[in-house]
Amino acid sequence: MGNKTESRHFEGEEDHEAPRETGGWRAANCVIEHHFFALLAYSGVSRTLVRYLTIVMKRTNASASSFVLNFSGTSYITPLVGAMLGDSFFGHFRSSLLFAVVYVLGQNLVAFSANFSALQPTQCKSGEEICPATKTWQLAFLYTSLYIVTLGRAGYPAYQVLGATQFHDHRQKADRSAFFTYMFQALTFGYMVSATAVIYVQESFGWGIGYILTALASIFSLFGLLCGVPFYREDYSEGNACAKIFQVLVASLHKCRLSLPPREKLFDDQDPEKSNLDSFYSSDFRFLDKAAIETHDEHSLREGRNPWRLCPLSQVEEVKQILRLVPVCVSCIIFTSIYGQVPTLFVLQGGVMNRKVGNFKVEIPPATMTIFENLTVLLGGYLYNKLLVPTMKKVTGHPKGISPLQRIGTGLCIGALAMTVAALVETQRLARISHSDNLGAEMRIFYLIPQFVLVGIGEIFTYVGLTEFFYDQSPPRMRSVSSSISMFTQAMGNYLSSLLVSIVYHLTTKDGSPGWIPDDLNAGRVDKFYLLLAALCGLSFISFLTIASSFKHRRDIDLDVSSCPSKKTMTSRSSSKEPLLS
Repeated sequence: MGNKTESRHFEGEEDHEAPRETGGWRAANCVIEHHFFALLAYSGVSRTLVRYLTIVMKRTNASASSFVLNFSGTSYITPLVGAMLGDSFFGHFRSSLLFAVVYVLGQNLVAFSANFSALQPTQCKSGEEICPATKTWQLAFLYTSLYIVTLGRAGYPAYQVLGATQFHDHRQKADRSAFFTYMFQALTFGYMVSATAVIYVQESFGWGIGYILTALASIFSLFGLLCGVPFYREDYSEGNACAKIFQVLVASLHKCRLSLPPREKLFDDQDPEKSNLDSFYSSDFRFLDKAAIETHDEHSLREGRNPWRLCPLSQVEEVKQILRLVPVCVSCIIFTSIYGQVPTLFVLQGGVMNRKVGNFKVEIPPATMTIFENLTVLLGGYLYNKLLVPTMKKVTGHPKGISPLQRIGTGLCIGALAMTVAALVETQRLARISHSDNLGAEMRIFYLIPQFVLVGIGEIFTYVGLTEFFYDQSPPRMRSVSSSISMFTQAMGNYLSSLLVSIVYHLTTKDGSPGWIPDDLNAGRVDKFYLLLAALCGLSFISFLTIASSFKHRRDIDLDVSSCPSKKTMTSRSSSKEPLLS
């Protein structure tokens, strides 16, 4: 490689040794291109999957919705694996490349399943009352292909860090901030293209052609990643932050029977004068302090200490800071369950409404309605920063208009409102169907716009606020872990929604009743399920208020002076939003 200099890069350090021909926008643009096509391929599958399962694979509405929610949840779990591999073993580029190849494989297997008739159940012929059932191995092939797609999604945190690493010089902070903005825009535009062009092709020309497009998009995403190979500046990790958390837990359990000495006698290898951990000693989770108890044998072996038996106090405090985030994280799970209705029940609901545009013969594909959620996030985020923040600054005096916790709480309220509006629309739709046999009495699909818009507004408050809050309150060396916790929240929300659908289906289909979520939604009561989610979100908001009021903030981060008894000044940090959850 000639005289190329190898350099190590850590946050906060200047990059004087990296060769000028690496890094910068040439490399970052390749990551953004990879991100755009990867999200386009993913949303092209996930946004139409519920209809493909019900129409082609003959799944019930409840089972199809449940699977799509589990599929979405798993796609938020696998990035945790990618983050650990990128941090500890392969590096971010190699991890990104590995999972990009897996992603292409999964997308092409899905396209193969949609185009090869032997992998699909035989469709009903005209006049047949009993249709051939879907074979188990046909479903197994499709489900395996889809879960390979979720495994390919594990590369998301790796290539996001890879892109940010291209601007590691402290003089490039503005470029790094712009990179995260462009990543968010690429995500939104990817969803919008899939919600219009890709879904239109699927509905008009067949599922096979549509899924070929998503497979091609995954190939383009791999090509985009490879285009940056000559320009990438690879970074070197400081170690696996997840391992550091488990080390503290294991060490504290190992010494659970020991008495806790005074703090000054606990082991710590950090010099406060030189450390950039900005951590502090706290009195909560004191059981974990036992991980820093130094026995006589360990004192004599400090240089070769076992990190699974003795941890420095600074590491213990970092773990405590992460644990304080967990209750906030849990209280936001139900909002992800609400967001999970966008590609499932909202789409199924649109499928039984009047989809015609005026007097034209053109019909809107139900999944295309998700574009209103995407547009709301895109435009609403801009208006939030340009209008709401300056206005609220004058009212509250807070440098960000409202604090991240206030932003999250507002989002939870909007989530409950979105489900209430969705329930009212569905109640009105059912009333029109029951009072008229005329198909013209069906409600137009555009009545669903308010619930899509409200969910989008809720995302702007809840998801962005959660990301910002986690970034501010997590230790600098464990911010990748806090990001993973945020994604874990979205996974748990999808799994919870799937569980609720299954429970409601089984409890409401007794004694021959069609239940709340039957195959024919005109005979169901989806509005009651929406009200159930609204009520759960309301309870979640109440628990969130309790958690937020007692939350211990990091000492270097302060809330608004008018609302925080500590009367300090907030340190401003940048934050970015994940694919929705996004």
